[in-house]
Amino acid sequence: MPHPTWPFFNLAIRTPMVELRPVDEALGVQLALLADRGIHPRGEMPFCVPWTDIDPPERYWASMQFYWRCWGSFTAQDWHLPFATLVDGEVVGMQEVAATGFVDLGVIRTGSWIGQEFQGRGIGREQRAAVLHFAFDSLGARRAESAANHDNPASLGVSRSLGYRENGDRWSKTDGYPPVRQVDLVLDREAWEPQRRDDIVVTGAAATLPLFGLA
Repeated sequence: MPHPTWPFFNLAIRTPMVELRPVDEALGVQLALLADRGIHPRGEMPFCVPWTDIDPPERYWASMQFYWRCWGSFTAQDWHLPFATLVDGEVVGMQEVAATGFVDLGVIRTGSWIGQEFQGRGIGREQRAAVLHFAFDSLGARRAESAANHDNPASLGVSRSLGYRENGDRWSKTDGYPPVRQVDLVLDREAWEPQRRDDIVVTGAAATLPLFGLA
């Protein structure tokens, strides 16, 4: 049954491999429980905020508050749109797309994670390709930005395989961990267009455009 009041919950992005759905409360719970089973090796920290170091139930609370905050603070000027990634109906990870000043700039940024047990299957690349299709095709984005630690070959490999180019680097510090060099990457619309896919289907996007300030 379509959601009667919040059009994002009727949005879906489907590819032959994955389905992306905006995180509602039920999907938020599944993502929180998936994180229990591990996202990265202990002692490593691929995130700017070390949320995976927090033990339940505090991590559950923080996760749910994050998703609620994304919806509660959503404006056309500044927004975060978190998607749950599903494979054959099972939640396997999260893909986020966000922007500040999108109406004027047309620039989005992405972040993601995959449950450790589902890594190495090409899901990370596919979910990024799906959200890029939404950003460029449905929203008319001009550029996509991403970043990854210099020693995160999986994330860097996904970006490069999708046509991103390096755009400098910077040092980043996560509480409790040594500083790490982050590589910035960009994908301009002109580089994305030649790899536009016809097997990615977005449904429910039109009703969300007013919330993005695009209609």
